[in-house]
Amino acid sequence: MVNEMLSPKRKMVVRHSKSVRIEHWLIALSTILLIISAIGEIKVIHYMAAAVLILASCFHVISHLICKEFGLLLRKGDSKQSFKIIKAMLLGKAEPQHDKYLAEQRVAFTYIFICISVLILTGIVKLLKEFPSTKDLAKSLKVIGELHNVATAALIIGIVAHLLAFYTRENRPLLKGMLTGKVDLE
Repeated sequence: MVNEMLSPKRKMVVRHSKSVRIEHWLIALSTILLIISAIGEIKVIHYMAAAVLILASCFHVISHLICKEFGLLLRKGDSKQSFKIIKAMLLGKAEPQHDKYLAEQRVAFTYIFICISVLILTGIVKLLKEFPSTKDLAKSLKVIGELHNVATAALIIGIVAHLLAFYTRENRPLLKGMLTGKVDLE
């Protein structure tokens, strides 16, 4: 980890590499565009944002596999540990020890990863109905459209929960970390 002094009192450390921040913001912005374009029924923007989401998501998975960065993968006991962390935050008590990522962050990542994966897969199947040779197939897969809608609603809930995490004072510096890549060592 790279340490950098900003002032004599504060040590800043690199939390996220430039590529991780780019992946995050491409996924976040394309997801927002997808939600807006779905509501507004703007197909061209929806398809373009979907392409960005798919490429950024694939890059995210491949780059983490290549770099062997698995810190956000769900671990045994993370759900239980998440409740302990949230309880400690709500009660103003000290949080349990943790690694770079809190258990609740791994749970949230897994939840959002599943939602986005389902959206990508169902979105590709939904795209098939645009091709004349697959009209009958697409009609028989109406359930795919409903699954796409459920995954969209679940993702929106996940995004809201993700953003609400920054409501607590302890988590606010993490937002700056996703913008600059650095956080206070504390």
